[in-house]
Amino acid sequence: MVSFTLLNASTTSPISLPTTLPTMLQNRVFSGSVAKTSGGSGSVTYALTGGNLLPAGLSLNATTGAITGTPTGSGAYDFTIEATDSSTPPLTATQQYTGTIVTSMVLPTTLPPMVQNQVFNGSVAKTSGGSGSVTYALTGGNLLPAGLSLNTTTGAITGTPTGSGAYDFTIEATDSSTPPLTATQQYTGTITEAIVLPTTLPPMVQNRAFSGSVAKTSGGSGSVTYALTGSNLLPAGLSLNATTGAIT
Repeated sequence: MVSFTLLNASTTSPISLPTTLPTMLQNRVFSGSVAKTSGGSGSVTYALTGGNLLPAGLSLNATTGAITGTPTGSGAYDFTIEATDSSTPPLTATQQYTGTIVTSMVLPTTLPPMVQNQVFNGSVAKTSGGSGSVTYALTGGNLLPAGLSLNTTTGAITGTPTGSGAYDFTIEATDSSTPPLTATQQYTGTITEAIVLPTTLPPMVQNRAFSGSVAKTSGGSGSVTYALTGSNLLPAGLSLNATTGAIT
C-alpha cells in the first residue's frame, strides 16, 4: 500500500473584494473602501496594480483598504486594486473599479436687470455639472422680491417686481445623485424704480413761444433718452430734445 502526506494544504477561502464604490462627486469629500468582504487569512494589504492611478485628490490606505480624499477632477476613472493576505504562500485577489466622477454643479452668478412694474424673465438653472434631474429652492431665509416666483423644476424666475430697491436671496440646487450633489448661489442687486413722466404739459398758445418738458420726475437709472412713439407727431413748430426731454 502506498500512502501520501499532503503538506501545507490551505483551507483558506479566496479573498473577495467589493465590486463597486460609492458615487464620487467633484470637490466633495469621498470615503470608500476596497477592504475584503470575505476570505483570506491574517492581515491583508492593498495596492494599486496595472499602471492606472487613483483619481487626483484620493489616496489608498494600504493597510485598511480605505480610499479617501476629495476628487478634484471629473469624468471617467479606471483603476485596479490587488489584495494580498498573509498566508504561506499568500493569496491574492484583484478587482477593477470603473465609474464617473460627477461634475460639480455651476449656477449662474447674476440675473438680468429688474425694473419695477415691468415683466421679468430670469433663470437660476445650472449651467453645468450635476446628474439627472435638478430641483431649485430658496434657502437662507430671504424671499424673492414681491411679484416674482421660482419654478422649482426649471429654475426659472418670472413675474413682475412690484417694489424697488435692493434684493438679496440665495438659491440651492439639488441633483439626483446618490448622495445628492448640491450647489448654492447668492443673488444680490437693485430693482430699478419705474420711470415716471409728467402727465400734463403747460398750455400751448398759437403763435406764442412754448417751453415745456417731458423729463422724468422720478425713477430710472443713468441717462435717459426721449423719443416720440406711435404715429402721431408734435404740433407743428415744436421740437423734442431727445436728451433733456424739453419740448420747445
